Amino acid sequence: MKFNFKAWVGLLMIMFLANTHVMAQSEGNEIGYPGLFQGAIYPEVSVARGSSSFQEKGFVEGNLKFEGYYFSNLDLMYDVYLDELVLLTPDENHKVLVNGTKVHSFDFPENRTFVKLHNPSLSAQQKKGYYELLADGPVQVLIKHSKEIQIISSPTEFYKVFSDKAIYYLHDGFKMKNINRRKDALEFFGLSAKEFRAHASRKLSFKRQKNDFLLELIKVSEKINNQQHNE
Repeated sequence: MKFNFKAWVGLLMIMFLANTHVMAQSEGNEIGYPGLFQGAIYPEVSVARGSSSFQEKGFVEGNLKFEGYYFSNLDLMYDVYLDELVLLTPDENHKVLVNGTKVHSFDFPENRTFVKLHNPSLSAQQKKGYYELLADGPVQVLIKHSKEIQIISSPTEFYKVFSDKAIYYLHDGFKMKNINRRKDALEFFGLSAKEFRAHASRKLSFKRQKNDFLLELIKVSEKINNQQHNE
C-alpha cells in the first residue's frame, strides 16, 4: 500500500491539536488557544441539487472568534442547511465541524459577519445555530438564513433542490423579535409609521428594501431618543 505522507501528517495534526494548546498568529500577537479541530468530521452527503453552503463555491478565507481568541485567514464554510460552521484543516485533507458552543462570531469577505447568540435570556431555539449580523449596537439586526428542500416534479423528472430562506430579527440584549411586517419593526421601537416618515432621510419599502429599512429605523429611533433626552 502506498504511504500517504500528507494524510499521515494531517492525522497527527488533528491528534495533536485535540490534546494540546497550539499557537496562532493574530495581528502580530501570539496567543494560546484550545483545540480548534476537536469537532466531528463534516458529513458530506448530497441531499438535493445545488449547494448547501452560504458561499456557493464552498470554502472561502474568513476569520473566526473562538473561545475569546481571534483567528484570521482560515478556510471556512457555513453549511446553511445543517446550520454548522466547517473548518478545513491546514493540510486540506479534513473538514471539521467547529464546536458552536465556543464560537462567538465569524466573518467572510464583503463584510458578511455571523454571530452565535449566548444570551441566557433567550430560548434554546433562539440560541441555536448562527445569525448574520446586519447591524450591531444597542439593537442588533439579525438574519437567520436557512435552506429548505423543495421537490420539483413533472411527468418526465423528479428531483430535490435547495431553496433559500431568510428570517429577520431585532435583538436588544433582552428580547428578540421576529420581524415579518413593517408594523413588527415599528412596534419594537415604540414608533408609529407617521413618526418614522417624519424623521426618515428617504422613503423606503419594507418588503423591497428590508435591510435598508431596518437600518434607517435604528437611526430614526436614535435620533428621536436624543431629541427627547436634550429637551
